[in-house]
Amino acid sequence: MTALMLTMTLDPERSEEVLRHIRVDVIPWVRRLPGFRSARWIRSLDGSYCLVLVDFAEEEQAESVAELARAQRDNPARSWNFDRIEVAEELAVVSHPPRLTPSP
Repeated sequence: MTALMLTMTLDPERSEEVLRHIRVDVIPWVRRLPGFRSARWIRSLDGSYCLVLVDFAEEEQAESVAELARAQRDNPARSWNFDRIEVAEELAVVSHPPRLTPSP
């Protein structure tokens, strides 16, 4: 699997606008992308920074979306802007193991 990694600077004073954009505009669009598998948006506690990870089935699919992001990298009027846009190889995924239920 291939991941698209994006880092974003956010305007903490416009956090509701950022959330609305992600929830209303971006998530429905991302779900329709060819090869889309999953995505996460992780915001710093102070609301000034965001890490975005979007998993795609193929590198070409991730690169296509990266090019779209690069084309709109910076706009001072927005509540968010991209800092870094990279297509990367997923090395490992670790999740918490499920709790085992004791046998009677």
